[in-house]
Amino acid sequence: MNKNPIIVTERLYLREMTEQDYDATYSFLADSDIMKHYPYVFDEKRVKGWISKNEERYKKFGFGLWAVALKDGGEVIGDCGLTLQNINGKILPEIGYHISKKFQRKGYAKEAARAVRDWAFECSDYQTLYSYMKSDNEPSIATAKANGMKFLYEYIDDENESTSVYGIDRIASDIKTRKFYGIAKRFSVIGDEQYETIGKFWEELSEVYPIENLFGIGTDWKNGSFEYAIGIKNGIIPDYNKVYRLPTDGWKKTDGKPADLEKIYSVIWAKHPLFAEIETFDSAGNCRIEYLGRRD
Repeated sequence: MNKNPIIVTERLYLREMTEQDYDATYSFLADSDIMKHYPYVFDEKRVKGWISKNEERYKKFGFGLWAVALKDGGEVIGDCGLTLQNINGKILPEIGYHISKKFQRKGYAKEAARAVRDWAFECSDYQTLYSYMKSDNEPSIATAKANGMKFLYEYIDDENESTSVYGIDRIASDIKTRKFYGIAKRFSVIGDEQYETIGKFWEELSEVYPIENLFGIGTDWKNGSFEYAIGIKNGIIPDYNKVYRLPTDGWKKTDGKPADLEKIYSVIWAKHPLFAEIETFDSAGNCRIEYLGRRD
C-alpha cells in the first residue's frame, strides 16, 4: 500500500496522483467509451495537464481528484475526489470519478465515491456535496444515487446539452466532531515570544498558501508552553504531523486585528482557561478567533 494514502477503504486506497501515474491515467482518460460525455478527447498533453491541475489543487485546497489504487498490488484503476466546479454558474464542491473499463461493474466507483463523501463531511465545512453529469450518463447517475445523492435539477450547459445535478446534505446530528490536519509545533507562552514566533510560522506558510485558506489551532497549554498547528481549510495540508478531533458545539468567537491579539487573549483568559482556539484570517488581514473553554 502507498505509504501516504488520503483515504483507505475495504478494497482501495486514494492518494495524490503524480507524474508517475501518467500511463495509468492515460488508460482511462484517453478511453473514448469512458470519456464519451466529455466535449473533447484526451491526448497526451491534456492527460499531463489533468495531473498537473490536481497537483495544484492539492497545494491550494488540500484536496482534488485522487488516484484510486487497489489495496492488493497498488495498481491505479481510476481517479476519484473532491473538486470545486462551476455548476450552472455557482462554484460548488463536487465528487467526481472515473474508473478504467476493465475494472467497471465491480462497485469500485461507488466505494471510492462514498469514501470521498465521508471524508469531505468530516474534514470540511461543506454542508452539501454535489455530482453533476450529462443527463444521459446513466453509469455516473447510478454512482451518484449509490452515494446517497438525490436529483436536484437539470440545466442546459455550455455544449447546449442537458446536465443533471445530484446532491447530498450533511446530517448534522451524525457529526459531533470535526477533524483538523495541521503542522504542529510547541511554543513558549512567556512574554511576547509566542506572538513573534507564531507570526513567523504564519508568514512561512502564507508564502505557500493564501492566508485566507489557512487556519491555526492552539491547544494543550502546560508547563509554560502550548501546541499550535496550522492547516488548510477544507482539506489536508501536506506534511501534517497532527490530527485534531474537536467538538462542533460550544465555541464562542470574536473578531479583531492581528495587532490586537495579545489584548484579546488577555480578556479571554481572564474569563476562563481555554481548551482550544482556532484562528483564521481574511485577505484583508482581519482575524477571527473561535475559542472553547476548558471543561474541568
